[in-house]
Amino acid sequence: MRLDGFTEISAVCVHPSARGQGLAAELVSTLVRSIVSRSETPFLHVFSSNHPAIELYLKLGFVLRRPIHLALLARASSDADCDR
Repeated sequence: MRLDGFTEISAVCVHPSARGQGLAAELVSTLVRSIVSRSETPFLHVFSSNHPAIELYLKLGFVLRRPIHLALLARASSDADCDR
């Protein structure tokens, strides 16, 4: 997501077998430097239950601004849909 002056860092994932090697920190730090070099502000979203990610982002200089609520919606299926 990009807004005027802001760029989101999204979907940072590390395979469980590769965690603890600093890969996510290096990736996010590189992205932050790139975004800041364009005079933009990096931001991200993280689930409140993802404590390891929150800890990492705080160490990298991010701050918690506010909680957001996420609703996942799906189209209800019906027997009529199965007939098509």
